[in-house]
Amino acid sequence: MKRNLARLPALAALVITSVFAVGPAADFAPLREQIAALGDLKSSPIVYAAEGFVPAGTIQPIFFEGLSYQGKPTRVFAWLGLPAKRSGKVPGVVLVHGGGGTAFKEWVQKWNEQGFAAISIAVEGQTDERIPEAPRGAPWKRHANAGPARNGIYGDSAEPLTDQWMYHAVSATILANSLLRSLPEVDATRIGVCGISWGGIITSTVVGIDPRFAFGIPIYGSGALDRAPNQYGRALKDQAVYREVWEPLLRLPRTTMPLLWLTGPRDAHFPLDVQQASYRAAAGPRLVSVPFDMKHGHPPGWNPPDSYAFAKSIVETG
Repeated sequence: MKRNLARLPALAALVITSVFAVGPAADFAPLREQIAALGDLKSSPIVYAAEGFVPAGTIQPIFFEGLSYQGKPTRVFAWLGLPAKRSGKVPGVVLVHGGGGTAFKEWVQKWNEQGFAAISIAVEGQTDERIPEAPRGAPWKRHANAGPARNGIYGDSAEPLTDQWMYHAVSATILANSLLRSLPEVDATRIGVCGISWGGIITSTVVGIDPRFAFGIPIYGSGALDRAPNQYGRALKDQAVYREVWEPLLRLPRTTMPLLWLTGPRDAHFPLDVQQASYRAAAGPRLVSVPFDMKHGHPPGWNPPDSYAFAKSIVETG
């Protein structure tokens, strides 16, 4: 298509480009089917020791096997922890960071203290080792078996689907669920997912793909981003791959697990109306929490008691 456009007058090229950008939904059906197939990643991935990383008490650093990227095998860095005090099988949660974040052992600890097994995954091929004097947005060292890093706002949508960052982020989240479910200490029927900012976008996406999750907690991040009056809307307003392939609203109507939508009232990244469009699209039970003084960030996202109280209410009462 791009080669043909190069031969056309500017006006004709503009018209055809616009038509291609909108495109009939059927053109994207095979890509949506590929994404749906990620829900079949039900076998626990191979787990590897994270040599050179020191455990934090009972919280262990690990790598687990991800999907191939550009024909090469990948691994995902993570912190995995179980509650110190437990009786019988415990519930669990997969934790997904946002932009500028990584796998956070302190987030795992917070969930462990609430009685949950937890795995915090790094979804950009990074570890939690800081790069000295790193530029803003790239503070973490990447490891030798890394998959793709995020390229802006779905900026890699022209790449093959299996080389796109969101494909790998979603698959890593599903594989982390499968890993938790394989642990004898964990109740496989009581595992949820919680993500902050970009991790919230991933959570909003994955709950429509992996129905095994018992609950989902998107913090800040949501779908309907092409409607946002900010950098997301500007990047996605003419982005057909987002609208037809990755938009969480495509899959939220098939979700049945309870969802907590947690954000601040003045969040500049994810306005309340786009989050509203997302939770209204979900078919299952929902709870919306908008703490008045909630700011945007990783600690501001995981410090409020809302996510822990919600998750407990689900795993204790169903």
